[in-house]
Amino acid sequence: MMAAPGTDLYREKAKPIASPSGRSAIWRSLVDLKVASILLSIHRILSTARGAVLEVGCGNQPYRFLFKDVVYRAIDHSRSEQFTFVRKPDVTYFDGSIFPVDDSSHDLVFHSEVLEHVEDPEFFLKECHRILRPRGCLVFTAPLNFRFHYIPYDYFRFTPSGLRLLLTKAGFGDIEITPQGTDITTVCHKILCLFFRWLREDVGVLLRASRLVLTLLCLPFLAGVHLTGLLSLLGIGSSDDPLGYRVVAYK
Repeated sequence: MMAAPGTDLYREKAKPIASPSGRSAIWRSLVDLKVASILLSIHRILSTARGAVLEVGCGNQPYRFLFKDVVYRAIDHSRSEQFTFVRKPDVTYFDGSIFPVDDSSHDLVFHSEVLEHVEDPEFFLKECHRILRPRGCLVFTAPLNFRFHYIPYDYFRFTPSGLRLLLTKAGFGDIEITPQGTDITTVCHKILCLFFRWLREDVGVLLRASRLVLTLLCLPFLAGVHLTGLLSLLGIGSSDDPLGYRVVAYK
């Protein structure tokens, strides 16, 4: 199945990519265990990528800075602007079905925390397979333990068995599924999320003052929880209950 003619835009020379979102992703990784788990799991693979790269569901492109010497293109769902993503002139927006990209035109396809928002994950992965060149690589991340988000377009959470089944049906082989963190990471993440949700709740003036005092008293504890979570990303704990998974598979 071919996309619309003229969508193969990869005749230009590969060049380094600047990404203003990259710095914010690095800073966020210092305070957000979810972002830290993703960045740690993908940085080496993406930074060594070469050739034509497509990012699917790119949002604000927080990980684009990792690509060093590639020809980069991004596509995203046309409804992404509903969730405060700024429309970018170099992103192609589409209806979320058939990718507006030619068959066998890419060396690598990347998406991060996108698969849970896709109504038909099997078809989506088949599209990733279609646009890859022979032995092209698919790299993506998917959540296991994460909050309900981008409502109502949040449909799934994925286990390694489920991911492997979907990828096999889509035609991929040499599948590698790596956990992002451990059960310790998950527990630390939930503790921090619970605390920050409580901080955002609308309460009266007296309760706000009490909450501020309690927050200051809890800062050493919260710092310890966060540091423990960061250390757990090195593999401390059980990998059966991580925040999510990084997947690498080949056509």
